Amino acid sequence: GSFCADYYGNIHFVWREAITADDKRIKYRKWNAKTQSFGNVITVSSATGVITICPMIQPTPIGNTVEILWASEGYANDPNYYQLLIREVKADETLGTLYQLTSDGALTHRYLYYTFDYDSQGYRHIVAIAKNHTTDPNPGNIWYIRQAPGGWQPKVQINTEAGDADLAHYMSNLVINRHDDVYIAYDIGPFQTVKSPLYIKRIRDGVISPKVVVEAGDPSPGGTVPLIQ
Repeated sequence: GSFCADYYGNIHFVWREAITADDKRIKYRKWNAKTQSFGNVITVSSATGVITICPMIQPTPIGNTVEILWASEGYANDPNYYQLLIREVKADETLGTLYQLTSDGALTHRYLYYTFDYDSQGYRHIVAIAKNHTTDPNPGNIWYIRQAPGGWQPKVQINTEAGDADLAHYMSNLVINRHDDVYIAYDIGPFQTVKSPLYIKRIRDGVISPKVVVEAGDPSPGGTVPLIQ
């Protein structure tokens, strides 16, 4: 599950709830700061009989609404693999339109870990890790998806330096500053018990900078979890 606070002090919660082993839905509930009470539990995902995973929630730039990003089976050409979906919950706790953001989830492009943020114009920016090996659960790459005035732009791979392909781990994160610079943090390295290096890249006006080392890693046990806020 995940939660956030909006501009007015309301607290918004989201989680995944198992109805059955093959039916797992995204649920939402709001704590109203003005009334000092909880609202109703709302089902955000619309498909039934499918598995959903990893809901993320963010307050929108409007200030009193939130959006929820999650992955779900049951969509696109291969319904057995996850696609990314996003939906707004309005101030009155009614649901906005459900948007399907991807249709390329497949055996060799399995979306598992993702996060998102907004720029000053209210456009969404998403970073997601997609695993790409048919039998090994580890290899994967990091993808950046952004919304622009002309609509959603084609996704762009982040880990493009020599030797970095297919070595994305399980966590990455994205933040946007007040100048609309996008920063993506991620770790790249062998899938062992060693501590992998932590990197960051800046995206300014759609141009991706070279990676910068935040922490070099070492051969001792442990793992880097790049959560920056």
